[in-house]
Amino acid sequence: MEAELDMDEGFSLGDIMKKLGFQFDGQVFTFDFSNCKLKGAKIYNSRFQQVFDFYGYYVNQRTASFIEFQVPAEVESFEQGVAFLAYYLENSHLSIRPDWLADGLSWQFHLPWVRDQLEYENLPKAMIDRDWFKLIVNKIIILAKNTNDDDLTTFSFDGEILRIICNNEKIICAATGQAWLSSISVKTGSLKSLPKRIKKNGIFRIFICRNKLHVGNHIFELVT
Repeated sequence: MEAELDMDEGFSLGDIMKKLGFQFDGQVFTFDFSNCKLKGAKIYNSRFQQVFDFYGYYVNQRTASFIEFQVPAEVESFEQGVAFLAYYLENSHLSIRPDWLADGLSWQFHLPWVRDQLEYENLPKAMIDRDWFKLIVNKIIILAKNTNDDDLTTFSFDGEILRIICNNEKIICAATGQAWLSSISVKTGSLKSLPKRIKKNGIFRIFICRNKLHVGNHIFELVT
């Protein structure tokens, strides 16, 4: 890095840019990449959130292009702030590529959408082929028609067998994937919204993410 970085300080993007060597004139941050002077100013976006609006253009022997992007004014960590900047600058043909640009590219897993994708990929999922999925969904819909507000349906998965207890009736389905740590429950009445029509092919997934049950593309609140 070109400046000594204190990783324990706050997560203002303005503070992070000062550590990276951006120059600040009181209103605008500037970084000189030799063939591009990138500027960033704090504004409110269309959602009335504070962001830094970055702009500039670069020119080299083969191409010229305008740079424009926005980054939240407050970020979750130093690494995330640098990762944001690196993500938007990665494909720009900059004459000077400072060390922090390479660091930011190695920290892409701090970006919210990358982190969400990694979280999804690592979730324990029960993966079911279409025929089995269609059978259990149709069975649940039938059972859910005659239910009280307090009735619960329980799901569990041991890595090979998905077990569902709905209205005191057990539904067992072959599945593959990583076993769940525990069983979960949802209100039976909410399962009435499951689709009666299932697309013709594919692998269907049932999993828990952020205290919600995902059955295919449908999401249900857990009952604790």
